Amino acid sequence: MSSSVTGALRARTHLSVVVITTLLGSATLAGCDGSDVDPSPTATQSSPVPTAESPAWEREYDDVELEFYREAIQRADAYETKAQPVWAVGKATQAAKELFQDNLLTWRVTWARLNLYEKQGIQIARAPKVLSSEAESVKLLSGVAGETKILRCVDATDLGGTINGEPLQEGTTEPVVQQITAIRDNAGAWLFSDFDTTDKPCGS
Repeated sequence: MSSSVTGALRARTHLSVVVITTLLGSATLAGCDGSDVDPSPTATQSSPVPTAESPAWEREYDDVELEFYREAIQRADAYETKAQPVWAVGKATQAAKELFQDNLLTWRVTWARLNLYEKQGIQIARAPKVLSSEAESVKLLSGVAGETKILRCVDATDLGGTINGEPLQEGTTEPVVQQITAIRDNAGAWLFSDFDTTDKPCGS
């Protein structure tokens, strides 16, 4: 099995820009308009109220920042729920392209990856299992706009990947870190710049 195919499985649907460039050559990244969502109301910042159950990292952010991060997580999960059937089928359809355009700043990279999967006969049956999540940073801008960088610990050891119907070797043997950047504009629309599943073990 080629190293490029093994790398494709390891990152499932969300390889880094560096990896996909290795697979396909340089790709042009382009921004796009986000999906229409109702703008969130502007909230007043307040100091966080630590509790015995709160993870230590949450104490670095106030309540408004944590609310922004939690909404980003919900939006990311919703996108992945819609995207997973695309990777399970492994076909570069117009509907898949529109899904990427509506949700990803780097949608051209993801679209190129799906086209590669179709040519190579790669299908990924299951998404990685999210074990934990935390904010690496939260930046609130004017109005409702902002950006958060998210670190998730994911188990990608049983994705059920195949190539032309034959099982693919799993790319990881232990849970690894996945990095997500989520951006909300002043219209309340969310976009994700990348879902980068790394080789870094969780907790390292």
